[in-house]
Amino acid sequence: MSSSITLTVTHKAAQYTLSFLPSDTLAILQTRLEELTSVPPSLQKLLHKGKKVKVIEEQSLTQIGLKHGAKLMLLGSTEQEIGGLKAAETEKKKRDNIMRQREAKGPSKVSSYPSFISKFAYTKGTALTGTIHGYTLPDLGKLQISPSRASIPSTFS
Repeated sequence: MSSSITLTVTHKAAQYTLSFLPSDTLAILQTRLEELTSVPPSLQKLLHKGKKVKVIEEQSLTQIGLKHGAKLMLLGSTEQEIGGLKAAETEKKKRDNIMRQREAKGPSKVSSYPSFISKFAYTKGTALTGTIHGYTLPDLGKLQISPSRASIPSTFS
């Protein structure tokens, strides 16, 4: 019988070959894996022959059923990866909240020019050309506004 157990652990396409004493515990294995992969033991899930390795306090690797040459797969995320996911979730929630608030307000009035320019052109009857309050306007000619007869109150007829 050999004096050490050699395990091959795969994590995210990386393969690690590790040697342990038969009396070493799963906690020692998890600590070594944390050093290599930055995945904390609380987030580690070890698979052996397609089944999850049961974490049993203070049992050795041989008592758990791991033998020399065993292959394990490590599943788990680092703290940084989880932090990035949480930040993305928070950002999505903020965006969803903003969209809900916008929907609750209803549609907003959109104008191609600021309202003071339209009002200025309407009241003065001038052409929308040149520069008004720092805005350069294209030549659109004079505004031709004729109110509809249907919108004039009967008292003004």
